[in-house]
Amino acid sequence: MANVITNQYLTKVQEKAYDLENDTIKVALLDDTVAPDKDDTTFSDTNEISGTNYTAGGATLAGSTVTQDDSGDLAKWDATDITWSSATITDARYAVIYDTTVSNDIIAYIDFGSNKSSVASDFKITWSASGITTSAQA
Repeated sequence: MANVITNQYLTKVQEKAYDLENDTIKVALLDDTVAPDKDDTTFSDTNEISGTNYTAGGATLAGSTVTQDDSGDLAKWDATDITWSSATITDARYAVIYDTTVSNDIIAYIDFGSNKSSVASDFKITWSASGITTSAQA
């Protein structure tokens, strides 16, 4: 499965409902029993993993920025990479990005491609050099 940007996110960005630089946006880890869907709307902890040094609800994104690139005709949303330090996490398959300022709205799912684990070591999500999301001219 590929990464999923929700339809709700696409709509609410157009409506200016999200402030990606100032809202409290979190990243939680989910197991492989979830079925990410572009029509999902609200974060639920039903499929969230648990583990040592992992806090329920996930981590808050820091350093969130939205950048306009006129030469590339695109906009990029990016943030600081997420690290759960010295964590013991078992079988995390997906990360879900959601906005707690706007009713826990799901923005996107990130598919790790397979289950990922850590044993008393850092569990890290490194965002793409292209950002968390990129919007380009059609």
